[in-house]
Amino acid sequence: MRSNPISVIYGGQVNWKRVSRMAEADKGSKATGDKKARAKGDDRVKIGIKKLDEILQGGLLPGRAVAVVGGPGSGKTTLALEYLYRGASEFGEKGVFISLEEEPNMIIDNIKRSFNWDIDSLIKEGSFAVISVTKFDFETLIDIIQSHVMQKGFKRVVID
Repeated sequence: MRSNPISVIYGGQVNWKRVSRMAEADKGSKATGDKKARAKGDDRVKIGIKKLDEILQGGLLPGRAVAVVGGPGSGKTTLALEYLYRGASEFGEKGVFISLEEEPNMIIDNIKRSFNWDIDSLIKEGSFAVISVTKFDFETLIDIIQSHVMQKGFKRVVID
């Protein structure tokens, strides 16, 4: 797809006060994560890739933003799209892919060419969305995410 160095994956219930403070250090957590949350794999947000969910002790910690970092072609966008697709198709969690560079039709065409996913039906039923935000500031991006999460019920958000 593209050579963007970072994809941000977000899953679980949105805490907008926390999102607004994303630039600040998360004072209550450690790099290893909350041990209580780690012990309860059921509370985790499953990615839907069995071995990866096992490595992550059941999935992602809910309510946390995750940066996926790697060089061009390392699979960041593919992982992000699979996270959204599996969330919508297997776990009933609506997902939105927010592109900061590519147009939605290009992303959808790439998905159709690369994977055997029934993406059209998920888009039609409102479980999967791809939007493009090319000119924005942080506040505008937060407003766009809020509108998709609060008004449309999206649980999984990817910014790429």
